[in-house]
Amino acid sequence: ADAVGHGMAASLLTMFIKKAIVAKRVFEGGYDLLSPSETLRGLNDALASQSLPNCQFVTACYCLINIETLELQYARGGHPYPLLVSTEGAITELRSTGGLLGVFPGEDFDAGSVQLQPGEKVILYSDGLEVAYDDTEDDKGEKWLRHQRMFQQLAGLPAEELASKITMILDDQEGSLSPTDDVTVVALEVLPKTSPVSTPTASLQPMETEPCS
Repeated sequence: ADAVGHGMAASLLTMFIKKAIVAKRVFEGGYDLLSPSETLRGLNDALASQSLPNCQFVTACYCLINIETLELQYARGGHPYPLLVSTEGAITELRSTGGLLGVFPGEDFDAGSVQLQPGEKVILYSDGLEVAYDDTEDDKGEKWLRHQRMFQQLAGLPAEELASKITMILDDQEGSLSPTDDVTVVALEVLPKTSPVSTPTASLQPMETEPCS
């Protein structure tokens, strides 16, 4: 999730998001996991009930992975599309529709699903990455192409190394000491099977440049 803005207001909103996310329905003797759509719908209603100022809203992408079947379910609200990286390095956007969170109560968030394979990666990131480049070119489309090319060049790296390389690229940008926005990247990698009886596992590598929002 990414709260718009900076400073104390964004930090408090981020804290509220953490408390307001309800990912399971608890009943006597157990619980059911909520789908990504239900989870985002509940978060949106909780945010909308706070009557946030017009300048405050939230984007988010919520994923649920079954570590036995490797099915990944996802839903998003105003957030950049997650990226699926194949074993050959091809990148596909995992698209689903959903508006900004905290603006209108009762909004629906479409869900999608994908069957992951050993060796594949999923990359989630906040929109700060899209504006992290220098301002020598004002064309938003050109900036998108440049950061898409960056992902393509790094797609073959293990998740941990991929996150480190992105950090290095951002640190080398002009003005990196005073970034215009915070950046969060999460890279999930399905590790190859090590033996016929092993269970595929996922390696989760987050990278966040500013923890406040």
